Amino acid sequence: MEPIIKGRSEDIRGMNDGEYDSTLVLEVTIETASSKIRNVSVSDKLVDYDLDTWAGLMSLKQIAEYPIADKRKPENLKIPKHILDYYYQNK
Repeated sequence: MEPIIKGRSEDIRGMNDGEYDSTLVLEVTIETASSKIRNVSVSDKLVDYDLDTWAGLMSLKQIAEYPIADKRKPENLKIPKHILDYYYQNK
């Protein structure tokens, strides 16, 4: 979590042996990738308008929703600042 939410590792307990044994970490090497980035709205090339092919933009967005506390924990526990910071930066 630390690369995603700075300060999280200082706020949680360390993992025990059972948790280490049941955790899988997967590393994937990306050999090729492509991206099309525009700074203007969606528009096709004039020559491509004669093609019978859909053209447009499919926008993807990852958002953070407000943190949900574990109901078995005391209600008076405050959400840590680093969790709220992540939420407000990514909502």
